[in-house]
Parts: sequence; structure tokens; C-alpha cells
Amino acid sequence: MPVTFPFQKQTCAGCHFFIRTHIQRDGRAFTLEISDSNRLKAENGDVSWQRDAEALSCHKGVWDEGVGVHGTSKAQLISAVRRNGRCYYFAYHPGMLLPAAEKLQEARPAKLLEGQKYRLAIYGLVLAVIGLGAKVFLGL
Repeated sequence: MPVTFPFQKQTCAGCHFFIRTHIQRDGRAFTLEISDSNRLKAENGDVSWQRDAEALSCHKGVWDEGVGVHGTSKAQLISAVRRNGRCYYFAYHPGMLLPAAEKLQEARPAKLLEGQKYRLAIYGLVLAVIGLGAKVFLGL
């Protein structure tokens, strides 16, 4: 059973795509995971755990501290801003790598559509059975 975290709302701190990027002196960048304990701190607006050579960002490119965060503080951006469908929010799952999260996120709409098609087929069958039952019962 997956571990759940007490994130109260869908903010960047609870998103799987909330990452830190380590930037080396030669300019190379490495994407790193944010630990569970640091995510919980970030949920409360505490980003004191961030190192100087790191930039926090959204892996999907919605925002990036390295490019500059305008208008709000970094802590507020991570812990308070609700994007409500204007981002690629995917709930954090410990141990899951970013490519797997991206594939699952891409598969979600297809799975929802398949479920809708299944429900419509069931409704159609139920209506057909009701129609046949009414025809037999009424002797039409």
C-alpha cells in the first residue's frame, strides 16, 4: 500500500514533479528528488533545507526558481499557490522515478475514457434488457 502524506491541498510540495536541480560549477545540472521530510517542511513554507547550489522547480516547467520567481516568495509559491488544473499535478509517490510518473500521468486520461466507455456499454445493455423485458411482458 502506498505511503500517503498529510498534504492538505494540491500544492507543489505534494506534487511528484516538485524537484531540486543541483547545478555544478561547470554548469551541468542534475535533477534530484526532494525527501519526504523536506516535502513536509515545504508544505509549511520552510525551504531552509535547500542548498546554495540548488534550484527548486517544477519538472514539467510550470515554474523554475533558476529562471526567477516573480510576484510571490518561493515559500509561498511552493506551499500556498493552488493551480487548480493549470499545471501537471501528480500526487507524490515515494520511490517512483520521474519517467514512471510521467507515463502514469499520460495514461490517466485514456484510463478514464475507457471507464466511461465501459459504463456506457453497461447502460446500453441494461436498457436493452429492460426493453426486451417490457416487450415480452406487454406482448408487443
